[in-house]
Amino acid sequence: MGSIHWNFKGDHVLVTGGSTGIGRETVVKLARAGAVVHFTYSRSGEAARQLVEQLASEGHTVNELQCDFSSAADIQRLTERLTDRQACPIDMIVNNAGVTADSSLYNMSDEQWDYVYQVNLRALFQLSRSMVKHLAVNRGTMVNITSVSGQIGMAGQANYSASKAGIIGFSKALAKELGPLGVRVNCVAPGYIETPMTEEMTQDRRRRLAQSTCLRRFGTSAEVADLILFLLSEHSAYITGEVIGISGGLV
Repeated sequence: MGSIHWNFKGDHVLVTGGSTGIGRETVVKLARAGAVVHFTYSRSGEAARQLVEQLASEGHTVNELQCDFSSAADIQRLTERLTDRQACPIDMIVNNAGVTADSSLYNMSDEQWDYVYQVNLRALFQLSRSMVKHLAVNRGTMVNITSVSGQIGMAGQANYSASKAGIIGFSKALAKELGPLGVRVNCVAPGYIETPMTEEMTQDRRRRLAQSTCLRRFGTSAEVADLILFLLSEHSAYITGEVIGISGGLV
């Protein structure tokens, strides 16, 4: 199957958590499709710089922005930097930044719960609140990355599953608020995807998880990124308030 040819020339896109995994692949595809991409990273500064250098060498415009989404002050600084860019307002946002802190509920600490909720959900609220007026001016688009965990729940991930379910509710509410202004808001719900996070799993666990999907394999970051770009593009102009799964038929 040939690659999809996207056209985002002239668009300015913010991708959170853009230095690795799904976020990185999304940044690469958007930049190569002509977008000016601003992406955030938390601790992977070297990976972020290498990504900028790689895409700049290809003639693309990409800017990295450090932001710790567990810090309200960092989020405030990020939004101030973005909203000060009057010459290049943000047209599209991909909210991809997320973390896990897995534990059985019995052993889960308040700190584990609060950390995951802050990064995965509260930061989404804080960033979106600051950016929606800019999306409204540009009749823009937002894609929020949730998870199948937010739809079906996962044992040992009560905090993560709850935060990802919250993203779905938040996105559906925002789609209703912003739809009359021409802004679309959708969710992508990945299943088991080849990322640095899943690479840490044992081979035995990876095999068992792959067997729980209809396609008997993990998905790739590129496959998820193509779905994200579809939802950002004009090809999905009549789609909003939806949760699109990409899980290989997780059963």
